Amino acid sequence: MEAPSQILDLRVRSPILLRCAPCSERFCDRLTKREGIQDIQIDPGRARVRLIYDPASQSAERLEAIVQEACDALEREFDHQTYEIAGMDCPDCAITVQRAVSNLPGALWVDVDFAASRLSMEYDPKALALNRVTSAVRHAGYRAIVPGQVQKSRDLATWGLLALGGAGLLLSFLATVGPWLAWLIVAGYGAPIVLAAVRSLALRRITMHTLMTLAIIGALSIGEHLEAAMLVWLFALGSAVQNRALLKTRSALASLLELAPPVARAIIDGQEREIPVSELEIGMLIEVRPGERCPIDGTVISGETSMNESALTGESLPVDKRLGSLVLAGSLNGQGIIRVEVAKPYADTTLAKMIEAAQGSGSSKSETHQAIDRFAAWYTPAVIGLAALVALGGSQIFGLPMPDALHRALWLLVVACPCALVIATPVAIVAALGSASKQGAMVKGGDVLERLAKIDRVALDKTGTLTYSSVQLADHCFVNDAASAIAGSLAALNDHPLSRATALRLTDRLPVESYALYSGQGVEGSVNGQSYRFGSLEFATNERQVPAAIAQFIETNKGASVAALSDRTSVIAAFAFADTVRPDAKDAVTELLDMGVRVTALSGDQPEAVERVAKEMSVTDWRAGLTPQQKRELIEQSPHVAMIGDGINDVLALQSASVGIAMGAAGSDAAVEAADAALMRDDLRAVPKLIRLARRTSSVIRQNILISVVTKALLIGLGIAMPIGLWAAVLGDTGVSLLVTLNAARLLRTPR
Repeated sequence: MEAPSQILDLRVRSPILLRCAPCSERFCDRLTKREGIQDIQIDPGRARVRLIYDPASQSAERLEAIVQEACDALEREFDHQTYEIAGMDCPDCAITVQRAVSNLPGALWVDVDFAASRLSMEYDPKALALNRVTSAVRHAGYRAIVPGQVQKSRDLATWGLLALGGAGLLLSFLATVGPWLAWLIVAGYGAPIVLAAVRSLALRRITMHTLMTLAIIGALSIGEHLEAAMLVWLFALGSAVQNRALLKTRSALASLLELAPPVARAIIDGQEREIPVSELEIGMLIEVRPGERCPIDGTVISGETSMNESALTGESLPVDKRLGSLVLAGSLNGQGIIRVEVAKPYADTTLAKMIEAAQGSGSSKSETHQAIDRFAAWYTPAVIGLAALVALGGSQIFGLPMPDALHRALWLLVVACPCALVIATPVAIVAALGSASKQGAMVKGGDVLERLAKIDRVALDKTGTLTYSSVQLADHCFVNDAASAIAGSLAALNDHPLSRATALRLTDRLPVESYALYSGQGVEGSVNGQSYRFGSLEFATNERQVPAAIAQFIETNKGASVAALSDRTSVIAAFAFADTVRPDAKDAVTELLDMGVRVTALSGDQPEAVERVAKEMSVTDWRAGLTPQQKRELIEQSPHVAMIGDGINDVLALQSASVGIAMGAAGSDAAVEAADAALMRDDLRAVPKLIRLARRTSSVIRQNILISVVTKALLIGLGIAMPIGLWAAVLGDTGVSLLVTLNAARLLRTPR
């Protein structure tokens, strides 16, 4: 009988490989050629790969290695580049930039995220020099900046010119100065609009600038010079104010980028040398002085200090660091000088992962975002068609004089761009992701926020989540003199909290000749030629005799976490552990229940221990004695469930949940890779805050969509019903874009 196919969910370290369409295809092609792989499903937004495979042909461990090998090979063979794009004031600008760069020979894949002002691309370095990319962006009317470069502020000049134009308009209204001043304002403020329109048309694109150019030409052709002047000045003013508001929504991401020092003080051959952070390698030594930010994740090997990690974890109090302490890239050093051994390349640091998650906001569009994009695709042509109908048939159909018909058609052209509607979702997502990062949470994209807003049940792992992970061995019972050394030796091989507590207490060791780990259950190994099991009661007592002394010990310790050690025939030791309920967990569960979110406690521990903790937490729904696979099956039964665990022993459940949230993820690669969201510190009270933020984000997006649709409908109706100045159309159009941006910026405020 053939073994049934199995599923393996993996998260890749380089999400851009999955977002990049050519690399995604190459990745699938290479894996489908491997024996035993039957199907591949890719989720670019969550940087996740699901493999359906034949377990008789490939093991899960081998498949993980194959996936990593494929990713490493693609990174070596193909070049990717990211730029910040300055000057974009609407989603149409992003499409124009994308088309300009895509047309370059050697540009293999290009993606422009308006909300994050970011361009990502894959290119052939033999066919395309990067200076041609920046040149193409510049010719399209924007600026491409390598992340980390200092940008010169143009605010003073922009606002100075706007003030000058405003004074000129006021003078034109109050004094008889002739049309020359209006023409001068049109020429000065209209030239960039017309130039942008020409560039867009060269790329076969109709943008807001194209529509504005037609409106300017139309206004001048019917003698409305002052109207045209107001049109271009208000458009420039609205763009400047909106850009300022957009910068505010991106401020949290900018703050994260500022945490990363560009260089590190490395100790090479006993000498200090400043080198780029990207050149740091595992095992190198660096020195961090008072007032400096740590450039890398690493371990303190000399010195003592305290470090401010608030920008990463949300913890306001400085954290003491001494020999052996973990330090994080971006944390601010206090008064001490420390030397740090590099633990991982910069690209794998917690800070880099947080920046990557925040920058990836546009790569995983929510269902709402995608629906709006589909609507916007036909909205502009429909309104342009309506404007043409009014202009050409206004006299015959509506009985309007020709000048009135042209004026109303121009009004419709001004309001034909769906900018406010298109930015309604992405600006809210960027602001929300930035707010989450300030609170010490990493959320991997807008689709995660959308799913998080729908959560109606939260499943929590007991050990390490509801209780402290550092449990203590409280009591034990041995019926074999060698049991202590055997238990300590096997426990030292496992990372489960109960194993760690056992290995810490039982320090005698014996050589373990071979062993196998069983996730969530325990470890089986050979000591002195004999096979032993150490782990959960179900695992260790399976088909083994339980001596009376051990049975009495287990009965006495009902309500505590109990583990056991057995040989091939009988149980030879049992251990009782004391775990303490976390105060923050009690507060978090209370908050979740008050929010209408159901709470379920899941554990591989014995029922009495789980029931004790659940009662203390006022949790009525709890499940005990679960294997990791059983946790996964339970999670998959609920459509809107968030799983919260440590990211190490709960990988299957985290990946199967609607949203997987890892606790205490700062410095933990496994936690960051396994989950959709990660809390940088061990404080469960961040979970209800995160769900509230997601719900607020969903509410703000709905408000933005409503504001945009209602305002556009009113503007279109007014434009057809009565002759109103074109300046009012510009004010209404740019005003609603500004309104949705400012509404989204409210998400940056942390509610009390």
